[in-house]
Amino acid sequence: MLTEVLDDAQVPKLATGGHTTWVELPTPLAANGPVTTCRALKIKGIGSQALMSSPATYVARPGYPPHGHLGFSANGHFRLATSTAAPLGGLTLAAARTEFELPERLLSRSVPALVPIALLSLPGQHFGGQPLGIVVSGSPNKAPHRPNAILETTSASAQPTAGFVSRLASDLGVALHGAWGRERLMLIAEVYARFGRALRRFSTAGCHRYSGASDNLLYSFDHREVLLVDLDSSGVLKRLPHLSASLEIVRDVMSGMFNLACELIRPDQIHLSTRSDMLAVDPYHRFLAGYFPEIRVLPELTSPFQAHVAEIWERIHGRSPDILEDPVAGYDLYRSLRFNTRLIYMALFRLAYQLYSASSVVEAFPLPFDLQALDTRIAAFAGVDVLGLARRLSSISAPL
Repeated sequence: MLTEVLDDAQVPKLATGGHTTWVELPTPLAANGPVTTCRALKIKGIGSQALMSSPATYVARPGYPPHGHLGFSANGHFRLATSTAAPLGGLTLAAARTEFELPERLLSRSVPALVPIALLSLPGQHFGGQPLGIVVSGSPNKAPHRPNAILETTSASAQPTAGFVSRLASDLGVALHGAWGRERLMLIAEVYARFGRALRRFSTAGCHRYSGASDNLLYSFDHREVLLVDLDSSGVLKRLPHLSASLEIVRDVMSGMFNLACELIRPDQIHLSTRSDMLAVDPYHRFLAGYFPEIRVLPELTSPFQAHVAEIWERIHGRSPDILEDPVAGYDLYRSLRFNTRLIYMALFRLAYQLYSASSVVEAFPLPFDLQALDTRIAAFAGVDVLGLARRLSSISAPL
């Protein structure tokens, strides 16, 4: 079965996208551990963008470009880090090995995850001097749909995700009455409450660096929980310098909120909800409450950030036709209207840092400095003015 699936001639016939090919199994496979049934195979490393035309384009240069993210220096100061380029439609063998080993770690600690089945190398295939590989995992879901479908679809009944959206809404207890602009946000808030719980399990299992966007989540109908997938860039906390472990955990919490905010202001989706919808539903609060169940996370903690995102939403919404009309000039216009990335990084990191300091996770991974020292580092990284704004967006007045 696996040999047939990996045959190049058959790949274009399968459900594909990005780095990944998805194959529904005619008969479910049994598995041991918290995930007991696999209904599909997720084959990462042979995505459609490369093989739909020719296997020769598998190692096409320059591949997916590097992207920036928040990182830390050896002494705990903020810096902008840059990821490495990735092969178009493919996966380096090192990344494939991580994608195989991290779920094994999670499953061994009773954390639901995709079931690693096979790790394969591709002889003679290289990208940037690194050998390429394939990782095959089993999914409890038959279909490949991710929660990003909620944000991208124009209505609950739009194809091809209508069945997924209606089933998800039923599972999460969200009634669909035709007010999709608000209902899509209610759905994503429920998903993100479960994402918060999943990320907490990920952290306590000793893992870090999760790329927390909605297209990297899988809602398992068997478990009624979110599974974290696409772990090829993640790592193990014990391999980090002692000073960095807790900072990386806080960064993961920050990243979950940051990526969602970016998704909600995308110009091609911004018309699907209104500003009043954005202010009525707070997925950031649900996410933090999911991650920190032992803390009284009140909606007031995230409402300043929620209002800030709604303000940015309004700016972009008014110019979205101009942004979408010209890909080049429109992108520059969008960047001029969207939020200050360093400000949002710092505001969300500062908020998560305070919650983390009051949580039980801090016992296993202590914070390296107090809030005052954190503010000093924020000012050094982003400036005193950004620190002032970050404080306003992340202030906590009541005891946690």
